[in-house]
Amino acid sequence: MNAALAALGANLREGGATFRIWAPAARSVSVRGNFNNWSDCTLSAEGNGYWSASVDGVREGDQYLFYVDGLGSTGFKRDPHARALNRVCPRPPPPGARTSSRAKQQPTARCL
Repeated sequence: MNAALAALGANLREGGATFRIWAPAARSVSVRGNFNNWSDCTLSAEGNGYWSASVDGVREGDQYLFYVDGLGSTGFKRDPHARALNRVCPRPPPPGARTSSRAKQQPTARCL
């Protein structure tokens, strides 16, 4: 895949979606959503800061967030290329994390 030409964000395909993000300072990236019960689906490093994964079972309207473990910052990240956002995220907090009202209110992206 030509990293410069491939679409970023969530791109629906038959039977699922391809997720792609540019995170040049990341050590690892995963996508979590209601399609996988908010568990990790690890993205693979493509080089030049790009990460991607093809995930089966994703449908239009599914909610998701990226989880980026990076230099200086680790946590849930909204997709800057999302075509739609939900105001409130229904996801559970990560294991062992303390909950806060701010974390519970983080918007999620929707697959369109």
